[in-house]
Amino acid sequence: MCSCSPARRDHNTAALQPESHQSPALTVTISADGKLSSAYDSDQFLDEGDIPDVINVIIDGNQMIGGAASPTLSGIPGEFLPASVHFSLSHFEALDDGRYLARYVKRHH
Repeated sequence: MCSCSPARRDHNTAALQPESHQSPALTVTISADGKLSSAYDSDQFLDEGDIPDVINVIIDGNQMIGGAASPTLSGIPGEFLPASVHFSLSHFEALDDGRYLARYVKRHH
């Protein structure tokens, strides 16, 4: 499997922050197949009591990680959150380097 690596650039996720929110936003990068793409992101697994109100996800369309044991945004397979948390997509932007920026805001029932 080949991994394409175009030049990386920083994306201004700060511009997407809501004016008021209950907790800081979480920003992570995932591969095209939904796996966390760095050890730093793996350290930010969502804990049951620590769910942010905003999640910024950079989807790297140039990379596929694969593997059943690879972590996703909700944790390591078999150790997922015990209950569902609902988010709404509030922003989606295609970037010119093959990546996408998606912003999700937690729905409060």
